[in-house]
Amino acid sequence: MARKKQQRFDRLSVLRQHRAVFYDFVDKKITCQKPYLIAKMGIGLIPQGRNNFPSLSVKENLPMAARSKGSQSEWILDKVYSQFPILKERSNLKGTLLSGGEQQTLAIGRGLMTNPDLLLMDEPSEGLSSSVVRKIGSIITQLENEGRSILLAEKKSPWHWKFQIMFLF
Repeated sequence: MARKKQQRFDRLSVLRQHRAVFYDFVDKKITCQKPYLIAKMGIGLIPQGRNNFPSLSVKENLPMAARSKGSQSEWILDKVYSQFPILKERSNLKGTLLSGGEQQTLAIGRGLMTNPDLLLMDEPSEGLSSSVVRKIGSIITQLENEGRSILLAEKKSPWHWKFQIMFLF
């Protein structure tokens, strides 16, 4: 079950190429596009398994995929630090020295800094404390209120929203 979900996310984010599978996003084909071109189209990914850069510090990891749109609601380093103060406290630590929950928070912060129009989130609450899970829920609500689209995959969603979100399994 988990493997099928991961395969669907890989296809959507085009981390692996598949024949005869075509996806459109804002009238642009994303099949067989390089990941950086997909990011430029406004698609961001917060993968399951974190995928942080282990040899880089927190403050080096966060801006790696940053994309500026010049808007007031933009996710920048200070905004990520204000939402996740533990990342600011640990800003000089390498990714390998963070706990599992801190690594997940780092991956979420990095994904938010892509300032995506469509954010793919695969198991974002995995390994997080209940207080951080609540924070992620409020951030997702904020993103939705800003008009961003979210595709969220959770085995057991800790959130209950009024708006519709698609869950993949």
